[in-house]
Amino acid sequence: MKTRGSNEECKVAMKKTIKARLTLIDRFLTGEDCDGFIPPRSVSEFRRMNIPQLNIFPIGSPSTLNVKQTPHLRDEILDVFDRLAKLNDIRHKKRITPKRPTLSEENRRLRRAVRSGKLTIAGLAKSYAEFGSQIDILKKQLKAASAERDKLRLENSELRVRIDKSPLHIVRAK
Repeated sequence: MKTRGSNEECKVAMKKTIKARLTLIDRFLTGEDCDGFIPPRSVSEFRRMNIPQLNIFPIGSPSTLNVKQTPHLRDEILDVFDRLAKLNDIRHKKRITPKRPTLSEENRRLRRAVRSGKLTIAGLAKSYAEFGSQIDILKKQLKAASAERDKLRLENSELRVRIDKSPLHIVRAK
């Protein structure tokens, strides 16, 4: 940044450096690749920007970006404020917190949740009833099987008694 020379040369140099900064910010706003450029969040960060490869050096005096102090840079300074506002709008859009649902939306959501809960309960009750009837059927089958087993055991014991009482005794070969 030119700090020595005539006032006119300094004004021209200041306009060039502000223009270069605004051009870089415009490239960033349009989505072009800016090689790791971090946009300024405030006027003081804008003033302290230092990118030597683009001939952007820090502006030494804070009053340089004050419209009352430097009226000849009024248009450029207003452009700076406009770009910073756009950058801040972009930042805020990225961090938007989800809006709170309206009462009708919340009511709808809760009604859906209740309806879903009722359907779940109905499905579980149906499953419970089906399993209950299956259990009853299995209990009856178990009772019948137990009765059949008892009947067969009794018949088996009667047959053993008859075999033991029979006059013909069967000898088994060993």
